[in-house]
Amino acid sequence: MKQYGLERTGPSRVNTCSAVLPANELRDRALELVSQIEPFVWELSKVLYKIKDEQLYMVGEVTYPSFDTYIEGELSYSPRRGRYLASIYDKFTQANIGGDIVNELGSSKSRLLARVVDSGNAEVWIEKAKNTTYAELENEIRSETQGKVIHGGKMGSINIPYYNGETRIQWLEMCELIGKMTGCESKESVLEALMAEFQGTYGETGTHDQDAISQGQANYEILKKYNWRCGVEDCNNRLTLAVHHIAFRSQRPDLIDTPSNKIPLCLFHHNLIHNERADLIEIDGKFAIKLR
Repeated sequence: MKQYGLERTGPSRVNTCSAVLPANELRDRALELVSQIEPFVWELSKVLYKIKDEQLYMVGEVTYPSFDTYIEGELSYSPRRGRYLASIYDKFTQANIGGDIVNELGSSKSRLLARVVDSGNAEVWIEKAKNTTYAELENEIRSETQGKVIHGGKMGSINIPYYNGETRIQWLEMCELIGKMTGCESKESVLEALMAEFQGTYGETGTHDQDAISQGQANYEILKKYNWRCGVEDCNNRLTLAVHHIAFRSQRPDLIDTPSNKIPLCLFHHNLIHNERADLIEIDGKFAIKLR
């Protein structure tokens, strides 16, 4: 494991919470539980939540750059289902629901309930889950959440593909911001404003000075290399990208123009690093954010 970016100014959150031995013990327990999940849904979800929350997939004899790669590589389990299981503990704890209920309902129904349950509706949804089949419960929850969580739908009159609710929120915030700055009202106008800014930075007819154009074109190659996504493993965010120097410019001025020292980061992960709340690290050729 190589350390990049900021010099540590304090102890890592992971190192503070857990040493290698306890991390290995939890990961071994997760591997044991995943093969006999139904009687131990609650315990497995609790263990996976702790591993995910404390980034224990980055600690131990074998390290992984993300929770998803840990789930897939060490447990031979679907990353999506592993995330659902981790969320069961989080959601049900917040809703004051005990582990006995989760184990009684089983992993599949509990996974569905984690999408809608809270402290105010827990009793109602638990009764529904106990007295319906999986398919019936899924239909009820789909009906309940329809229109609230949108994936791959229309934005205005333009059909724009996007991958999660956070992307949609960012799009709406961008529409509001550009509307205030330019007076654009339609989604088409917002897209035109974004395209004009993009072309002005990266296009051959850019209006910036030559140094900025040269820098923009160099950054374009970095963005293209990462398929216009955040370079953090499993982030996949395409919005608010900025090209980040892995070894800071102040520390390694000799690497300022070196492509291998550059990576695109979304605003969220970029801010985590520059606010000294996280470090950018590399594990098996993949980049990850390790919280301090």
